[in-house]
Amino acid sequence: MTQGFKFKNKKAGDRALDIITKILRTLFLLGMAYVLLYPVLFLLSNAFRSPVDRLDPTVIWIPKTLTFNNFVLADQLIGFKDSILKTCTILIPSVIVQVFVCLMVAYGFARFKFKGRDVLFSLLLFTIIVPTSTIIIPLYVQFHFFDFFGIGQLLRIFNQGRPVSVNILNTNWPFYLMSA
Repeated sequence: MTQGFKFKNKKAGDRALDIITKILRTLFLLGMAYVLLYPVLFLLSNAFRSPVDRLDPTVIWIPKTLTFNNFVLADQLIGFKDSILKTCTILIPSVIVQVFVCLMVAYGFARFKFKGRDVLFSLLLFTIIVPTSTIIIPLYVQFHFFDFFGIGQLLRIFNQGRPVSVNILNTNWPFYLMSA
């Protein structure tokens, strides 16, 4: 009966295990870095290529002639200034509301012990785990027939029984309401 290889000194075995662990961790991180950085580096290389370099099969990473015409053309076609302005008008209020709400909820969960706290925390985790694509249709219906605090149902009396709702899909309000 042979029992496997044993080190005479236990510390030598621990050192060998540490070295193997470090090598495997380094290989894993290098592999992940390659997988994540390859597309970024490829796009960066293509951004500075001229149309002639794009068609040349000998040019792989470093273009023969550097050009900034791609950036000028992209700015003309997309209009970065307008896009950034529109993005900031949606993004900044959404981020402020979301950070404030998350801070208040985190403070409440950390500070107060109340009945049902674990259930609410589980629901909070569930909302983080469930992908948005599973709830996109209910959100569409909710924002298409938006009834703020039931006011539309109240106004139904004055509107000959027809419900009153507001379509807020083409506004920034769904972003703000989702961040709250």
